[in-house]
Amino acid sequence: MTTPDDGSTARENTSSGVSCSLTDYIQKHNVYTTLQLAMQSLIKYQPKSPLKYLSSYFGDRKKNLFKLVLLGAPGAGKGTQAKHLVSKYSLKHISPGNLLREEMNRNSPITAQIKDYVSKGQLVPDSIVIKLIENHIATIGDSNWLLDGFPRSESQAAALRASPDLFPTHIVELKVDQEAVVQRLGGRRFDPITGNTYHIIYDPPPPDIADRVVVRTDDREDVIRERFRVYAENKDLVDKVFNHSVVSINCEGQTIDEVSLQLDRVLSMPSTIHPSIIMPERNKK
Repeated sequence: MTTPDDGSTARENTSSGVSCSLTDYIQKHNVYTTLQLAMQSLIKYQPKSPLKYLSSYFGDRKKNLFKLVLLGAPGAGKGTQAKHLVSKYSLKHISPGNLLREEMNRNSPITAQIKDYVSKGQLVPDSIVIKLIENHIATIGDSNWLLDGFPRSESQAAALRASPDLFPTHIVELKVDQEAVVQRLGGRRFDPITGNTYHIIYDPPPPDIADRVVVRTDDREDVIRERFRVYAENKDLVDKVFNHSVVSINCEGQTIDEVSLQLDRVLSMPSTIHPSIIMPERNKK
């Protein structure tokens, strides 16, 4: 979509008799740029209801709403950073897993369906999960929200994109090195008696209990690497669905507070329209 720049438009409008005050207004408020970005977003995502999508697009920016999706491989620190974001920006923390567990304690048609899938050891269909998220968001009104670890697949991302109520303003991925995570998680040891967790390098168990600590299934190297593989494969598909608008934060070598600052930088943007990688700024003064 091509539009003239504000300067040339101003000259054309003035010569055709349009008042200078209107031209000044258009330039001052970046009207053409704003409309162009809205149209680009509409064409990019092609929602089922264009009018509802545009209403949400402009409404969220006017109200400065945050609709944040936080992604990350195992061991990326999503839980820690989610706490920071929820506290600082008053976000409603939405965990699809928690929503499913809460729904199973209710008595509704959806509850029966969920229990049926779980009892058979099957994954709950995306359509049900999306419906639960939509219903939950409807109850929190115009609140900012953080969707934790979702979407995890191409189909989930497509469902999210198709819903004006769920369409995020920011999609952020916490990037971590697989080998560093394997070392960190693979070195964990769990005491089944006390429930304490140790690390064979950073926090070894006392000698008198060293023989009883165990490696949990999720901390086995083969399990960690498989989870990484599945995450990386699906993350690329999710990014593709959103036309490469996932902002990646490089967490390697950064402290928790430094990663939090990078997240704050991302949320200072109006939205994550274009891809970018936020790198550490250690040498900045």
